[in-house]
Amino acid sequence: MPEIHLPTYSCWMIYEFPEHVLTREVNSELVMLDMESEQYFTLDEVAFAIVRSLRVTGDPQATADQLLAEYDIDRSTLDRDISALIENLEARGLLLRSKP
Repeated sequence: MPEIHLPTYSCWMIYEFPEHVLTREVNSELVMLDMESEQYFTLDEVAFAIVRSLRVTGDPQATADQLLAEYDIDRSTLDRDISALIENLEARGLLLRSKP
């Protein structure tokens, strides 16, 4: 039986993008440049949609609600995708938890 991962964020977590991270849209992807490490990362359309919403709301739950209204996807898949992206961005210093 496959292992099930539940989202690690809660309704009490708010996120923000640090000032040292620059973003630029290129075609339908998002390029993120970490000015401190001088590394860049490319996000696909799905990750771009998540980041675009998180930049506005800072709230994973609100982001999920917004994307559910825009895309044909089930909530559990979307929650896993958002959680995985948040963990990935946090691990690279591209996203920070902030106080609500």
